[in-house]
Amino acid sequence: MSLHTARSWWAWGANGSGQLGDGTTTSQASPVQVMSNVRAAAGGYAYTLFLKPDGTLLAAGDNNYGQLGDGGKTARATPAQVMTGVQAVAAGGVRATP
Repeated sequence: MSLHTARSWWAWGANGSGQLGDGTTTSQASPVQVMSNVRAAAGGYAYTLFLKPDGTLLAAGDNNYGQLGDGGKTARATPAQVMTGVQAVAAGGVRATP
């Protein structure tokens, strides 16, 4: 994943849960532009968070444990708005409890 100098977001790699945010679940061997006007992004285990310059937070990918923060547990291949007024973003792994 890469944030280009023009604030465009490019991604590649595994995409089985839609974590690249390109609207598909097809893995990408080469970079594809996913979104423009992105201030920051963070990748977790099979999900990605995107922060826009206006503080809007979007999320895409696996959501089995509610990691997208959208109130559901359905995976999203297209980034969905989660919150507004966000200053920074970070993501991490998800571990199921036994």
